[in-house]
Amino acid sequence: MAAARQQAEWVRVGALVSWVNVAVWAKKPVDPQKVIPAAFRPKRRPRRRQLTPEELASDSRRAWKLMDSFFGPRGA
Repeated sequence: MAAARQQAEWVRVGALVSWVNVAVWAKKPVDPQKVIPAAFRPKRRPRRRQLTPEELASDSRRAWKLMDSFFGPRGA
């Protein structure tokens, strides 16, 4: 539990340092992974494959149906 909390804190610090670096000092972003010590770096997730237009349309329809079930039909 403590290790997970410490890792989360390092991730937060890395993101903050990266943001401050871009906003204040330099315009070139720093990879937050390089700021975090190796022992506390989260494992990189594999990249998601690019969705085809058909898959994207299908996912969009499902998302709209789910939102409509919670919030009512669009335009109502």
